Amino acid sequence: MKNKEIFTRKVGEVDKQYVAEIKFNYGSVLLYPYSKGYYLSLTPCTTSEDKEGNIVVEKDTKYEKKELLFEVDEPSQHDFETAERVADLHIENLMMAIEQQIIDDKRKENNNKIKTENAIKELDFNLRGLKGRKNNLKREGDEFVMDEKGKGDNRLRGITECKYYAKPSNVTFDDIAGMVEVKREVQEAMSLFRDRELYEKMGVTSKMNNILLSGSPGAGKTLMVKAMSNELDLPLFQSSGEFTDKYVGQGAKNVKALFEEARKYAPSIIFIDEAEQVGRKRTGDSNNSERESATAELLNQLDGFETTDDVIVILATNLPDTLDEALLRRMSKKIHITDPDFETRKGILEINAKNKPMDENCDLDKIARNLSGLNGGIIANIMNQAGILAVRKGLEKITQTELEEAFEREVTGLKSETKRLNERDKEIVAHHEVGHAILAHMLKSEKIQKISILPRTGSTLGFVFYANEDENDKFLSTKEELMNDIMVALGGRANEEIFFNRVTGGCSNDLEKATRIAENMVTRLGMSDTFGLISINPKDTFMREKVVAEVNEILNECYNKAKQILIENRTLTEELVKVLIEKEEMNLDDYKEVYDRVIG
Repeated sequence: MKNKEIFTRKVGEVDKQYVAEIKFNYGSVLLYPYSKGYYLSLTPCTTSEDKEGNIVVEKDTKYEKKELLFEVDEPSQHDFETAERVADLHIENLMMAIEQQIIDDKRKENNNKIKTENAIKELDFNLRGLKGRKNNLKREGDEFVMDEKGKGDNRLRGITECKYYAKPSNVTFDDIAGMVEVKREVQEAMSLFRDRELYEKMGVTSKMNNILLSGSPGAGKTLMVKAMSNELDLPLFQSSGEFTDKYVGQGAKNVKALFEEARKYAPSIIFIDEAEQVGRKRTGDSNNSERESATAELLNQLDGFETTDDVIVILATNLPDTLDEALLRRMSKKIHITDPDFETRKGILEINAKNKPMDENCDLDKIARNLSGLNGGIIANIMNQAGILAVRKGLEKITQTELEEAFEREVTGLKSETKRLNERDKEIVAHHEVGHAILAHMLKSEKIQKISILPRTGSTLGFVFYANEDENDKFLSTKEELMNDIMVALGGRANEEIFFNRVTGGCSNDLEKATRIAENMVTRLGMSDTFGLISINPKDTFMREKVVAEVNEILNECYNKAKQILIENRTLTEELVKVLIEKEEMNLDDYKEVYDRVIG
C-alpha cells in the first residue's frame, strides 16, 4: 500500500470513497501519551479535480478512525515498511467500523418515527413515582423550564451544564436479555430506594443506596445502569476512571465535584465505571499518593451520604478483587454479572435482530449455542457485523451465511487478503489443525463444524470450529475430561513432530491453554497426586517448584497419549490433510466423508 491510497466501497446504496494514510507521529498522539509510534488513519472523502487537473481530496472528519499500529523507540525505514504491511491488515477493520457508523447515522436520519419516539423518551424527565415530589418542569431541548402555571420545583434548571451529567437514556430492562437474577437484584435495590417506608416497617433500616456491579467487559454493567436510571426517571451523573490527575490533589477535587453535582440535583444516581482506577487497594506507596487521595475522598463522600437517602451510588468494575476493602464494606449490594448462558445469548441475538431484516431461515439457536464464553457486547456486535456483510453483498436480508461469517470474524479475525502461506507452511498448518480435529472427535465426540488454513488478520493461521448441539452450557469437568482437553490442545504440536520431526512456534496459544488447565488441576481442583486436596496459590514461591514439576508431568503424559493416538491414525491424518490443502476449508460433511472412507 502507498502512503496515501483512495478506496471506493458501496455503503448501502451510496458509493463512498476513503483515504488511508500511514502517519509517523513523533510525540504524544492517540492511545499512548509520551510515546512514539506508527498510526493508521482512515477517513471517508470526496475527490475532484481543480482547474490545473490536480486531484483534490476533501475529508469527512466526522467519520475518521485511527488505530495505533505499534510503538518504536526511534524511527527507521524498516519500521516504516513494517507499518505499511501491518496497515494493510487493519484497513478492513477500520473501513467496517466507519461503514457501520454511516449506516447507523443514515438509519437515524431516515426513520422519523424512531427518531421522534427516541426524542420524546429523551425529553420526558419528570421524576414520576418519587414520594412527595411534585415536578412541574418541562423540558425544552436539554434545558428544564417552568410549566405554564409557573409552579414546580426549580431543582433541575441548568443540569445540562454539569460536567458529569449524562443525558437521559431510552434503555429499559426489556432491552436487556436474560440475566433474570441480576435484574431481580437491581430492581430490588430500586424498590429499597423508592419504597423505603415499606421496608422500614419490616425493620430494614440499613443503607442500601450503594451498589457494586462486577463482570467482564461487555457483560452489560453500563446497560443495567442506564435501564435503572430510565425506569426510576432519575438524572444520571457518570464518570469513568477520570479521578487521577497529574496535578496534586486534583483527583480528590474531581471526586468531590461529582458528588456535589449529584447532591445538588438529588434524587439522582452516581455511576462510576472502571472503579478500580479510583478505588484500588491502598499500599501507602508515595508513587500512588494522588490515586490514594482520590480513594480517600471517595470513601469520605460515601460516608457523607449516610444521612442522605436521595442518591444512589453505583460502582462498576471488571476487577472486584483489586478494590480497597474499606470501599467494599461501603457497598451494601454486590451484584456480579456472569457471561451469558444459552437463553441469554439467544435473547441478545433476538433483541439485536428486531430492527434488522432477517431471512426466515436464520437459525439463531445454532449461533447462540456456539457463542458460549462470549459476553453480551461481542454477541451484539456479531449481529451488526452480519448486517454490514449483507449490505456489502447487496442483499435485502441477513441470511444464516452472514451470521456464521460474522461469528467467525469476531472469534478468529478477518480473512487476510494479503497474507498467504507458502507450500511448506501450508503443509505444517494443515497437519497442525487436523491433529486438533482428530483428537477432539475421538476423545470428546465433538462434531467438526469447520477446519480452516486460511490466514486471518493478526496471528491466526488456521483454526478448528466444533458444532455445539447442546443448549445447556457445561460447568463441570472430570479429571478425565480435563486431560482430554489438554490432549486436544497439544494435538497440533504432536502432529507436527510426528510428520516433520520438528515443531514450530505456532503452538504458543495451545501450550498456554494446556498449561492453564494443568495448573488449575494441581492448585485449585484437588486433582494433584502431589498435594492431594490442598488448594494452593499458584504464585506461592515456596510451592512453585513442586507445582511446576507436577504440571509438567501432566503435560508430558497427555502429550505422549496424544502422539500415540495420532500415530495410530496416521492414514486418517494424511487423507484429511490432502483435502484440507486442496480446499483450504473443510466442513463436517467433508470430514465425515474422509473419516468414513478411512476408518469405515
